Amino acid sequence: MKHFRILLIGLLAMLSSCIEGDDLDLPEQNETETTTSLALVSLLNHIDATARPACFTFIYPLHLTLSNDIALEITNQQGLKDLANGQNAAIYASEIAFPFLVSEGDVINSIDSDQEFFELLLRCELPTIRSDLERTHKQCFEFVYPFQMVVNEDSISFGSQEQFIRFYYNDQPANYLPEFVYPLELNKFTSETLTVNNQFALNQVLNACGGCPELLIEAEQRTLFEYQFTASVNGAEEFEWYVDDQLIATGTPERNRLTKQFEEGIHEICIKASSDDCVLGEVYCLEIQVEQSCPDLFFNAEEISYGSYRFEADFPGVETLDMFDWYVDGTLKKSGGLARGDSTDFFFDYEFEPGTYEVCLKSETPDCPSGTLYCEEIVVECLEMSFAWDLETFGYTYTADFELRDQVTYIWSAYARDSLVQTEVRIAGSDDDHDFLVEMERDIPYTICLKQEGACAEEKLCEEYVFQ
Repeated sequence: MKHFRILLIGLLAMLSSCIEGDDLDLPEQNETETTTSLALVSLLNHIDATARPACFTFIYPLHLTLSNDIALEITNQQGLKDLANGQNAAIYASEIAFPFLVSEGDVINSIDSDQEFFELLLRCELPTIRSDLERTHKQCFEFVYPFQMVVNEDSISFGSQEQFIRFYYNDQPANYLPEFVYPLELNKFTSETLTVNNQFALNQVLNACGGCPELLIEAEQRTLFEYQFTASVNGAEEFEWYVDDQLIATGTPERNRLTKQFEEGIHEICIKASSDDCVLGEVYCLEIQVEQSCPDLFFNAEEISYGSYRFEADFPGVETLDMFDWYVDGTLKKSGGLARGDSTDFFFDYEFEPGTYEVCLKSETPDCPSGTLYCEEIVVECLEMSFAWDLETFGYTYTADFELRDQVTYIWSAYARDSLVQTEVRIAGSDDDHDFLVEMERDIPYTICLKQEGACAEEKLCEEYVFQ
């Protein structure tokens, strides 16, 4: 911390090249104590950044000290800008008097230390020595090792890039304020080694680094699987295209398009460019998901009668679909759709025997070349057989007595002495009655059986009768 009592005779002449007008108040004597401020040097290095809508404003006056020990009082923002624009590596503002006041919205805050000043810049997302270093280090320059930094008022020496990276990038919090011990040597990748003697000179090196190229990719889907990408590259003479980490092609700002076919899935498209100020290169990537655009198929199933079903395709866009097919247990049964000359018939009728079936609706379109399916399981269960009987003078009359008896074909059988003596088939939908007349010998057991034709034949109903 410094304490000054100086005469200001001739001071205006010394600073006339950097500060104009009445924005600088120069008292005859100055007894204000000032402290070295790395945050102040960062702020003045980017003074134009404070011209945007302010996150904070200074409450003037501010008391500063130049690197040549001249004390100044700044009374407004214009005075601060004039000072910033007139600095050089020999004479620059390096100290400020703490505390000072700032207005953050409707709140007046006191800034009591350089760390608080630095955190104010971070809150307001203003550039700092730290953000400048992270933008340019290893892209424009490398430190010449060893060098030293001040950490908690102690000097730490760094003998290698690995040691510095581990300390600076991995171990320090976001609000860490870097303080270098000068002189500091820098290895510029495009020239000889430079020696900087203070933070202002370091800022000049960082400011001269143009940074990395500005990159952008725009994607246009031309067909289902074909995309065209347009790269926007500012700050590099050429760049490289990568698809899924594979180098595909090189381009220039004028030859900036890439057209490619993709398989289904997620793909990453990147461009990479480097320059003299960006030797490690800058990368910009975007991700695309290539997938078929398939209709969301659906159908309604209605049982018209026993084993007889009607299916209706019912989903958004069915009336404009080029083609769709009906399958039963994997066998094509019917086709429809505009490509088949049928834009109104969305129905499929089918007669099932008892059993379990899979009915599917399938569609293939240019946007869905692999096709899509919607399936439902249809179960036609065997009917529960039953019959009634009436005693006749010559035997019995048996009558089928079960639900849906008109809709199925069923078979009567009569057995005596373990031999089939009589059989009769009633065809589904016929005009025949449901009776089975059996003439019997007296006192001989007869077995009467009723079964449904087809897959349900094993589930027959049998009963024993004796005519007396």
